[in-house]
Amino acid sequence: MRNVMLIAVMLGLARAAPVDADPAAAKKANAAGMQAYKKKDYEAAQQLFEKAIAEAPGFVKAHYNRASMAALQFDVAPIVEEFAWLRAASAPEAARVLAKAKTDADFRGVALLDTARAAIGLPPVDDTPLDALLLGYGGWWSGVDEGMMEGWIEVQFLAGGKAKGRDHSGESGSWYAWSATWKVDGRTLILTKGKDRVETYKLDACGDSTGVEGMRCVRQVDGAAWVSPGRHHD
Repeated sequence: MRNVMLIAVMLGLARAAPVDADPAAAKKANAAGMQAYKKKDYEAAQQLFEKAIAEAPGFVKAHYNRASMAALQFDVAPIVEEFAWLRAASAPEAARVLAKAKTDADFRGVALLDTARAAIGLPPVDDTPLDALLLGYGGWWSGVDEGMMEGWIEVQFLAGGKAKGRDHSGESGSWYAWSATWKVDGRTLILTKGKDRVETYKLDACGDSTGVEGMRCVRQVDGAAWVSPGRHHD
């Protein structure tokens, strides 16, 4: 019986680690990819993670890291590919990273793309309450005010109906911090800055604003501002 169990273990290891795998080279490539990631060179990082996968096809971290870099570049196809691989993988680590993706900030930018959400294991945008979307991935959103004072916007939605943000003036080049309260009414966001400055936003298609096909935004009803999940320097 012991010999049968030993053979089964060996067969499992053979499937997990092909004879031509080079785990040392894979770890080296993965480490180099993490260095490129820290420098925000996501394209180079993705290529290095792909090299790590080529060296050791069963390297779970490299598969997850490749999906993360794809998310940071709004490239959904590799996310779908890698999460399908991870779901089929038997390694316990695969299940852990699949769970991690639902809160990992690297996937924040694709949080309103239904194809990416399906790959990650999140429900479609239309089936998710607006407050849950706003609070997801740390609650960070950013975008642009395309009006007369064109500039960047960054806001963090917090539990309990509070928010903090900052506006960047395209005219002065300065950032201006603010705090607010927020509530939702269906698919409408009502943001109150200070005592009486009320701004209303609706969840809508971004159109050409983000340059990402299929992206959703929260767009100001009586203004030219919009935000989508992400931080200004993501």
